[in-house]
Amino acid sequence: MFRTALEKLGVEPSKAVMVGDTFDEDITGAKKMGSKAVLVRRTEEQLTNTNFAPDRIISNLQELIDHLEELLGARQQSTNRKEVPSPFSS
Repeated sequence: MFRTALEKLGVEPSKAVMVGDTFDEDITGAKKMGSKAVLVRRTEEQLTNTNFAPDRIISNLQELIDHLEELLGARQQSTNRKEVPSPFSS
């Protein structure tokens, strides 16, 4: 689903951040594609997969705001930003 959304948006995986709460599906999948990955750790789930580590581990989505600029690199000027429609809207 993540790959499909990126393709519809025309976004390269290296320019995207996957935010998920399952290590095996969300984090490993994103890292295999070349994306950054943030694990929302809602439980004390053991991180057993050592092949792919998340770029950040957060406790809640509010913490994500503090890390997005760093994860995505330097913020672009608002005049350089491209408005991209949501692939989920009809």
